Amino acid sequence: MKKRTTKGIAAATTVALGTLAFQFAGPGPIAGAAGTTISVQCGGVDGDVAGQVSGVNKTSKELVGLLATLSPGSSGLPPLPVTVNVNAPEKAKKGSGEFDASFDFSIAFPESLVKAVRDTLKKTSLTVTNATIGVDYSGPVAGSLTTKIDAQTIDLNSANPATNIQVSGKIPTDASGRIFYRPGVFNLSTQVDGEVAGLAKVGTLTLTCSAQGLLGSTNVQVPGAPTTPGVIEAPPIVGGYTAGFPLEGRPDITPDDNNPIQWETLRVIRSDEGAFVKNGWLVQPTPEAGGVILTDVEVCAPERPIPEVPGTDEVQSLAWTGTYFAKPLNAHPLSMTLKFKDAETKPISLSSLVGGIPGTELLGNFQQPSAATVQKALEALPTIGAGNIKVTKTSAGYDFAFTGALATSDQPEITIGTWKSQAPYDAYGKIQAAITQLTAPKPPADPNAPADPGKTDLTVDQLQAQLIAGQITFEQFGAKFGSALGNSIMQNLPVTAAIDFINDIFPQPPAMTTKTVGEPTIPATTTGPLCSQFQVKTVAVSKVFLFFLWLRNNPQVMACTTKRVPYKARVVSRGKVRYVTKYRVVKSKACNTKKVTKKATVKKVTAKRR
Repeated sequence: MKKRTTKGIAAATTVALGTLAFQFAGPGPIAGAAGTTISVQCGGVDGDVAGQVSGVNKTSKELVGLLATLSPGSSGLPPLPVTVNVNAPEKAKKGSGEFDASFDFSIAFPESLVKAVRDTLKKTSLTVTNATIGVDYSGPVAGSLTTKIDAQTIDLNSANPATNIQVSGKIPTDASGRIFYRPGVFNLSTQVDGEVAGLAKVGTLTLTCSAQGLLGSTNVQVPGAPTTPGVIEAPPIVGGYTAGFPLEGRPDITPDDNNPIQWETLRVIRSDEGAFVKNGWLVQPTPEAGGVILTDVEVCAPERPIPEVPGTDEVQSLAWTGTYFAKPLNAHPLSMTLKFKDAETKPISLSSLVGGIPGTELLGNFQQPSAATVQKALEALPTIGAGNIKVTKTSAGYDFAFTGALATSDQPEITIGTWKSQAPYDAYGKIQAAITQLTAPKPPADPNAPADPGKTDLTVDQLQAQLIAGQITFEQFGAKFGSALGNSIMQNLPVTAAIDFINDIFPQPPAMTTKTVGEPTIPATTTGPLCSQFQVKTVAVSKVFLFFLWLRNNPQVMACTTKRVPYKARVVSRGKVRYVTKYRVVKSKACNTKKVTKKATVKKVTAKRR
């Protein structure tokens, strides 16, 4: 029963985990190329409870280890074929912003594994949960793209059971060079929920996977840099030898935007085996042990001029908020100050004078000052100065354009300093605070507290009537407004008109915004050499492996051997017989398989008698 249970768990684990056996094989595709088949290797984590065997809790790692009982010589899950489609540009312009990149993983299931889980656990579906899959990119920019999936069900009865997962995101183009895409984080759980023979249970297996290899690449370049493939494959070579591979003049390395290639710039920028370029050829040493050798190479085109980029003058604006005419109590702004970099102008009048008599601002009306008046006030600031700002009147208020020494640069905002109105504006803040306090939870009243100057039994309408009649000041009105508003609400009286009244008698300051952000002038320059990078892939086969193949095709070489064999020879001398040790060369039977090209000479020696 134990053997049957073990095989059942191993079969279930194989199917559940076989999706994720990524050990990348073959050359990576360039971005945008057709799908390539890869594989990934996964294992169970330790420290969890993924199931039970004979009532004993087992971790995901232990259940995955049971796979070896089904596959002699195996220590875990077999790799599964996975198709990855890369959707990203083969080439992008430097500084063109972020581009979209997506990677579609289609993870297939071999029929043998699907059949095992269906027959052993009687399961028709599996659920992948809590999956985190990523793609890492490196080169001139580096980062990671990840996707999280809560749950995805796989139908094991379908013709081709598979799960499809997409990893996508945006890649910056801040620097030129080739961006390489490789597999990143790969963790997930597989919900099996199966039972074998009533003795073993498999719940949710938690997996962690590792993968290596190249998914694809994108070449970020300035227009005019040579167009190159991502990877160029050189012919195979015997390990320990040095290969020569021509690069200059290849048809897949072409000029971009009619900018000719400077082949003399061809050079190796990274090599683990000491490769170098000579006369347009890549000279690639290889290790005797063989292996896959990737060498990074660069080739350039002439630099190009970059024209000057004119700067932009910053423009800010002031917009009056509503109208300041025909308000109760003739409420209107009297003056304001403007601030820039902690320097503040003198008060700028916003009210007309009755008969031109100074001190009659309260009786006058709102009067927008001229653009020249506002400009003069700003130019008087030490942080601005004459000729460094131009004020223009608009339908909403003013535009402030920075010029002269402050042109073509980002500037801090001009702000309102002091805003003076007929009703002291600081009382407006008290009223707003009172409204906030009114709507906040109230603590129990303290009977021993001193009299509150803001307390009143009047409603808002009654308090407003006292203000208009001159019986109370603006300060008293602001202090008692919150209490009066509460009284009005308690008596179910309409308060909307009262709120409008508040906004009328306290004219709001204008709004300040930035219409155009200042940008400095970028002087004319050159691109510098326009270069592109690519990889040359060389496969070196070890001498040991080649010798092994040769032996398989020529087995007689080792079978045909010779050796010196001793024997006793009978010698008669002077009528006496004695035996002496002599040696002869003996060949193995395999030597007889060779053709005899020369007739053997047999020499018969007869001992003379005396």
